Amino acid sequence: MTSSLEDHARKYFGEAIDAYARGSKGMETHAVSQCLPAVAALELDESYASIVLTARMDNLLGRIIEYGAGRQGNAQDMLFSNDSPASTFSSKTKLAFFLGFLTPLMKNAIDDCRGIRNAYAHSDSPEAGRSGKKYIGRKQALLSRDPNLTTRAIEHIRSFADPAINRTDDEVAVTAIMVQICDRLDSVAAMNQLNGSSYLPKVIPAFYGFADAPPLHVE
Repeated sequence: MTSSLEDHARKYFGEAIDAYARGSKGMETHAVSQCLPAVAALELDESYASIVLTARMDNLLGRIIEYGAGRQGNAQDMLFSNDSPASTFSSKTKLAFFLGFLTPLMKNAIDDCRGIRNAYAHSDSPEAGRSGKKYIGRKQALLSRDPNLTTRAIEHIRSFADPAINRTDDEVAVTAIMVQICDRLDSVAAMNQLNGSSYLPKVIPAFYGFADAPPLHVE
């Protein structure tokens, strides 16, 4: 039987998960969930990992909007159901950007990720997806948006990978960047859940790389 991503999360991050959870099943579940983007990048081919990771981005954008905006009424009914303004990954991205939760560079990077996912989803095979012009253009754009972030993302994934997994930097770059985007979106979603705290700004944007970070403002 093929092991689940949760099993692989424990293989790579078991000690850290246990230290975080300290015996709490709820905390363990949360810790495993936080590891899943990196595990998807390590264990799955890019064609499959891109689907898992963009689905994660989709869910996180929904959380960012739900917790960061006004929260009047039921978010599922008013924002995320089939005929609502944020029912798709694309519309969530646009709405989050309009509301100030994404910087322009982060928004463009997420659009690249969605384009890569779509290239695979609309092709007969992973090989056909990778050879298409839309995939190639989106991948080139994503890898070049912040070369320093691309390098750090690859190094980060390689620090966890089994040395026996023989993948080139080019083969891991896309999913490595997607993991970084998921991490940033997750941080903003968590911060927005705390937006009642007086020391937090009203809108916390997700920025793509260090050069894209908003200036620190202290009143």
